[in-house]
Amino acid sequence: MNSIRDIKKANSSNHPPQPSGEEGIALVMTIFVISLATILVLDFANTAHFDQRIARHFSESIQGNYMLKSTVSFGQVFLEVPKNPEDQDADGFTQPWHSISSVPSLEIDEFAGDVRMAIYDEDSKIDINSLHGATRGSVGGGGGNPMGAGGNGAPQTPRDPAIFWKNAIKEIFIRGGFYPEGYEKDKFVTRGNEAFGPEKQVAVIQDWIDADSDAYQSSADFPESGIESGSNKELFFNRRLRSLSELLLVPGFTPERLARIAPHIKVPPQFGFSRQVNVNTATPEVLRAVGLSESDISEILEQRTSNLYNRTLLGAVFERSQASAELRSRLKFQSNQFSVIAKVQMPASSRWIRAVISAQRSGPNRRRTTVTHTELY
Repeated sequence: MNSIRDIKKANSSNHPPQPSGEEGIALVMTIFVISLATILVLDFANTAHFDQRIARHFSESIQGNYMLKSTVSFGQVFLEVPKNPEDQDADGFTQPWHSISSVPSLEIDEFAGDVRMAIYDEDSKIDINSLHGATRGSVGGGGGNPMGAGGNGAPQTPRDPAIFWKNAIKEIFIRGGFYPEGYEKDKFVTRGNEAFGPEKQVAVIQDWIDADSDAYQSSADFPESGIESGSNKELFFNRRLRSLSELLLVPGFTPERLARIAPHIKVPPQFGFSRQVNVNTATPEVLRAVGLSESDISEILEQRTSNLYNRTLLGAVFERSQASAELRSRLKFQSNQFSVIAKVQMPASSRWIRAVISAQRSGPNRRRTTVTHTELY
């Protein structure tokens, strides 16, 4: 008996007593509470960090918007800086508004961000809406080939009033590498899944702009027809383009095509701006497209870097090259429309602005500027 009692005592000393059911439940609850507390602490920390980022982003958004709007006002000031006496009647790259683009950054006290801006002459580009040739009172109206009446009331041969700009824009498209190309139906590369050659693309844009639902008809002046008559009518808005990006809605256009021609064309935010091109700021592609010879273009590019073209100098070029009266009427040496593009880089975000500024002469040296369009990105 003693030996059996001794054996049981020895076994109990080797194995500690097991916890009861209540003690097990308490242990599980303790682990659960600790885990829950850890999750809550982590969630609180993440929420606080997320809220902090939202607050900072909102704060930067407000600061960035005000800063970008300030750059537009700054751009207006630069456009109103008095010109050099010899350049009072001309606009070009020798003037203060162009020099702002060479400044690496605009330093602003107590602002944790990098501000950059540039001013561009919009009159250096061709207005793509000009290929329609509508007057101010007929925006989006009229066909591509209006009929005129003869002296006896009989209709004359159809004449396109915007043939000059059609041919100029065609040249831009040629140098932009436009060529006919078709795509598979499931690719959706362009509206209509077809890319056109230079002349056909001009005619398709004419279809998009004019008010009727007929295809643009070819003529001796421009031997290419549109496609609207035999196409889905939903592809054509039949109104003037309102922004450059809207060209992507025109059948035949792709982002790559638009990127290649964007430096040479424009879409003014309002109808009625001058459709003449400033010879002092136009790109070589634009000068070539409007019909200037290679020798004239080389001379203009060299001359305007130091001495801007004015009425006298430009008249001398016209006389020497025997330029047509139509070409003379399409070129100018002053500008009335500029764009300010600015970027604000902040610790948590970046913001952009593009503003179009109308600048009119208000005196011999200064311009009166008005912001006509603003886009924030």
